[in-house]
Amino acid sequence: MTLYGPENPYFEGGPEYRPPQISQSFPNGIKLEFSLPRSGPRQVSDPSAAWARGIRSASWDAADPNGDNLRYKLYIKANDETAWKSLSIGTDDRAFSWDAESFANGTYRLKLEASDAPDNPDGTEMKAERVSAPFVIDNIPPRVEGLRTSTREGSLKGRSTVTVSGLAIDADSRIAKIEYSVDGSDWKQVFPDDSIFDSLQEKFHFDVTDLTPGEHAVTVRASDEQRNVSVGKILAVTR
Repeated sequence: MTLYGPENPYFEGGPEYRPPQISQSFPNGIKLEFSLPRSGPRQVSDPSAAWARGIRSASWDAADPNGDNLRYKLYIKANDETAWKSLSIGTDDRAFSWDAESFANGTYRLKLEASDAPDNPDGTEMKAERVSAPFVIDNIPPRVEGLRTSTREGSLKGRSTVTVSGLAIDADSRIAKIEYSVDGSDWKQVFPDDSIFDSLQEKFHFDVTDLTPGEHAVTVRASDEQRNVSVGKILAVTR
């Protein structure tokens, strides 16, 4: 049995995917339509796939020695629980997806039960089961804390360089990405101080260069490996 979570990127479209068409209409009645050529599956950005962040999937392989058709039941249990809870009852598919956002943070296991009941009389069916490796459900975003700034003269006359530092913290999942934006500009990725995203807490700092005099909003966005996202902001005033 194999488990898949939000660490696997999402794509839209299939092999014949064509990006959406756009058009322009002009006062003289002429309308022009534009489209790009087929480009195959396209990875979806994290923000646009936020609605799917809670989806978890499991797939499995199973076979009956007699060639009987199989039916599957899937159960879930957290490490601190004693009873298995039903996820899926009576499916013939070898894959199942569910919304994990209704589950509390924690470590869970799945139990798969296979039965040859479809090809045997009631009471004579045979069953087998398999328990998955543990996996983490994390629906709580990380935190961006301790944002501080220091300012120094920039490389250009009348401009300043601001150093921003802080800490990204998550209770259950590894910090996977840190980004920043200045005054609503495009996001820029930065690495933690130790140059590797490998823990629940990551210190970071970065320089924002050549800022004009005035107030600037520096926004920091942290993501964990479960694609939960949080944002922090600090104001930098330069002269």
